[in-house]
Amino acid sequence: MEMEALKYVLGLLQLAVTGWCVVIFNDVKAAKSEIAAHRLHTAENYTTKSESTRAYDTLNRTLESLVSTVNHRFDKMDSKLDSKMDRE
Repeated sequence: MEMEALKYVLGLLQLAVTGWCVVIFNDVKAAKSEIAAHRLHTAENYTTKSESTRAYDTLNRTLESLVSTVNHRFDKMDSKLDSKMDRE
């Protein structure tokens, strides 16, 4: 009788461990799928380092040009104001 109870308990334990393994396997499978989806999203939507560098360089050149233009205009305004002041 004790042997029958032990077999019954071991059978239940085996069933529980098998069920737990199935749950863990399904969770790992879902995690792999989510990681693959995230990798695809990242590849489709984020820029590479070289693209970011090119964009930054273009923006930097544009800003330098803008600053140069503004400085040039201010210099012209300053010289016009100086010439007006000299006339007075």
